[in-house]
Amino acid sequence: MMLHPELLRAARTARRPLGLATVLLAAITLTHLAQAVLLAVVLSRIAHGDTAALAPLLLAVLAVVLIRAALGRAQRLTAVTAGATVRIRLRDTLLARLGGLGPTAITGARAGAVRATLVDGVEGVDAYVSRYLPQALITAAVPPLLLVAVALIEPYAALALGLALVLALFGPRWWDRLLARRGKEHWDSYEALAADYLEALQGMATLRAAGAVGRVRERLEKRSAALHRATVAKLRVSLVDTGLTDLAVQGGTAAAVLVACSSAATGRTAATGTYLLLMLASECFRPIRDLSREWHAGYLGVSAADGIAALRTAEPAVADRGTVDARWDTAPEIRFLNVHFTHPGADRPALDGVTFTAPAGRTTAIVGPSGAGKSTLLSLLLRQRDPYRGRVTVAGTATAAYSLASLRRGIAVVSQETYLFHATIAENLRIARPAATDGQLRAAARSA
Repeated sequence: MMLHPELLRAARTARRPLGLATVLLAAITLTHLAQAVLLAVVLSRIAHGDTAALAPLLLAVLAVVLIRAALGRAQRLTAVTAGATVRIRLRDTLLARLGGLGPTAITGARAGAVRATLVDGVEGVDAYVSRYLPQALITAAVPPLLLVAVALIEPYAALALGLALVLALFGPRWWDRLLARRGKEHWDSYEALAADYLEALQGMATLRAAGAVGRVRERLEKRSAALHRATVAKLRVSLVDTGLTDLAVQGGTAAAVLVACSSAATGRTAATGTYLLLMLASECFRPIRDLSREWHAGYLGVSAADGIAALRTAEPAVADRGTVDARWDTAPEIRFLNVHFTHPGADRPALDGVTFTAPAGRTTAIVGPSGAGKSTLLSLLLRQRDPYRGRVTVAGTATAAYSLASLRRGIAVVSQETYLFHATIAENLRIARPAATDGQLRAAARSA
């Protein structure tokens, strides 16, 4: 069983529904055990020729099956609720963090890779938390208890089952490191392909104009081939894991059957005990088989967990320690005082001792060739980065003294290339001010 700290942290946001889903799963397990006991009694009576009281027992088996079906439906609905809660809260957390980081703080991350983490990675967390974790708890609790019950009936059978259970549970852990490495390689390949596809779609017009569609297609084909190789490599390790588990399950069951038959032949075990032993031997391995199935469903979440943790814990480019609320009745004065700034990784400074004043109530134009630092000035004004030296003030107060939200709310940016979200014009305009009336929207549109 692999328990990733980041995924366990996500699971804590839905303790109640996850707890209820686990309790219902335990109740379903109890119905399997009840059915096993009832069938053992039925077979024992048939073996003794006592068929008079079979009807009540068979009705009891039918009732157990119906109860299990109802519990199964309730458990699935509860698990879906728990998974949706985890998924929504995790995405909200990641999106809030992404918004707090600012555009310049994640220049090393590609949009397609971030999208893969936010969408596909979080979906994998859903399956891991809602299906794998409850089953892991059942698997940790049920087989040891059943092993004790088997030992009370036939100690030698318990010994055979115990060895098989140890092999089924801990044998695959020999490959955990290799599986984790293969999983990371698979996720990295998937992220790279997702990023390339998104960039190709967004820049299709440019690629066509430059005649570069063919070259980009070749790169995407190479990325796809790399993802295929990583997927196959991960599957090879996963199949070894599954094969070892299946070998332990089948071998342990067969060994228990042989011991039960030997015990019945020598008269050490009565007919009811023999049949019960056979039924419990199968039930010992049911949680392990179910865990293996849920593990494969939720492994995508484990692969994406490191990326999710990196995004959730990423530090913003600037600290939001300001306490002043930026409220200006009129356009304020803006000053840059001996400002120095160099972009990370750059050899030359973007701004080197820049000093100027944009007077209140007047239009100040800053012109210059591409790369002169015009966008950098705006970035520093919005505190997407802080200058290495010097000060930026608005209305006589340093920008660092304002809270980030209020500072950015007080500055309107009209970009040369405007991005429209897939929504109505009114919804796009209300992004900055959700409570704006239709009249205010019309006035803002006319002004723009």
